[in-house]
Amino acid sequence: MERIEDDLESEAGFDESKRTGVQKDASTLAVLSLTLGESDADSPQKKSAGALVTSAQALASAKDFAAVKKTLADFKAAFKDGSPSDLAQVKRPVAPLKQLMKKCR
Repeated sequence: MERIEDDLESEAGFDESKRTGVQKDASTLAVLSLTLGESDADSPQKKSAGALVTSAQALASAKDFAAVKKTLADFKAAFKDGSPSDLAQVKRPVAPLKQLMKKCR
């Protein structure tokens, strides 16, 4: 999340490379959120994994600075809130493999 926040330091500096980086990072967050929800281990965010995946997917789909900023806030709220959400309702695959396989930035 920190790298996405760094990409959002200024709207003027939010270019295509940063948007692509946000897409990759958000896709990674979606997969990690799914893993968290499917894990046998308990964590405070496990019960909200469905909302985390859905908001990470929305973040990956965001097309402009304002949309990225809003969907990042939604992801953070879902992470902090911990409200139960249904992981079974999550659209799968949660992220495109091509996006996940891109070279790390």
